[in-house]
Amino acid sequence: NQITTVYLNGKELAHHRCGYTAFRVEITDAVKRITAARRVYTFGMKESFALAHYAYTRFGSVRDEVHLLGAGVNGEVEKLLDLTGEDVCLVYLFHRYTKQTLCVLETLKNRGIPVVLVTAAPYDQVEAFATILLPCFVDAEGIKNTAVAPNIMICTDVGDAVSQR
Repeated sequence: NQITTVYLNGKELAHHRCGYTAFRVEITDAVKRITAARRVYTFGMKESFALAHYAYTRFGSVRDEVHLLGAGVNGEVEKLLDLTGEDVCLVYLFHRYTKQTLCVLETLKNRGIPVVLVTAAPYDQVEAFATILLPCFVDAEGIKNTAVAPNIMICTDVGDAVSQR
């Protein structure tokens, strides 16, 4: 049996047993930030890249100006230089952080780019870089399973909000 606990900015929002059944949690701040952004960028490295790619394809089906940042892949990380404060970057990040990942977060913060960060505890190394922190934990093996619940919630809620505009 799987247990999912969803937090927003350190506050527990929901606790759900049986990780493969649907449930909803209020994540209004993240949804508003992503929906209002001029452009949405998704970013993840290593196993987190699959989650960033899912968000990219989901958002891209309901809105324009969605971009996938693939650090180290064909120099795509250079796209960071095009971001402005009107954009938002949805970042999936799990231990062990690479120096390149931390450099990307630092660059986003220094340029004033809002970051919605989906991560698992401990997140003390990265929480200062987040505009909105969505810490998550699923009692299962593998990083992809760890972030399934918040990823589906964000993508579903943002998709619904964008398609209602």
